[in-house]
Amino acid sequence: REEYLRQDQAVQAASRIDPDTRTLQITDYANASSGITRYWQDNYPNTKLCSSSTNTIQSAGCVVTSFAMDVSKYGITSTPPDVVYQINTYAPGTQTACSFPWASLPTISKYSSLSYYNLTDPGYLEAPSLATIRSCLSNGYPVIVYMQDFSGNSHGVLCVSYYHYNDGSYKHMIYNPSMYANKNTLEDYMATWYISGIHLYHN
Repeated sequence: REEYLRQDQAVQAASRIDPDTRTLQITDYANASSGITRYWQDNYPNTKLCSSSTNTIQSAGCVVTSFAMDVSKYGITSTPPDVVYQINTYAPGTQTACSFPWASLPTISKYSSLSYYNLTDPGYLEAPSLATIRSCLSNGYPVIVYMQDFSGNSHGVLCVSYYHYNDGSYKHMIYNPSMYANKNTLEDYMATWYISGIHLYHN
């Protein structure tokens, strides 16, 4: 509980104007975070993503955890372990949570009220990707953002709000499923990572 509050306070603090931008003014913003339940993948070290792998939610369940947070926005209670169970039990064919079946999730009864849209920029370009994310947020929809770095690492987060400042800069706030990542905005990643997936679910 203490760890939960500490992380939630950190995200709230990051949503405000921090000391290096306090002279700036917010000219535009959108916040789609209301109603979302926070989860952290670190809390599930023993739940395997699928029977054929040793990967667990803690080690590789960033997308599973981001999805659990995302669907809570729409009144669906599905913890990260439950997301794993739902996929491994009810996803079509041989699909498992080890290879997240983005488009198949609405075929599962628990998530059947959701529609899915793959909004990934075909060139993985930063500016149009961020513009797409802002458009979703402005309509009240959080989005799962999947990122990769040039060393082959990948990570998924839930983007929940953005702030636009009068110097033209942006901050895109995220709910990071990794408790110890110490990164609360997409900008914290963009120096060495790029956006390789934008995934929208909503009802």
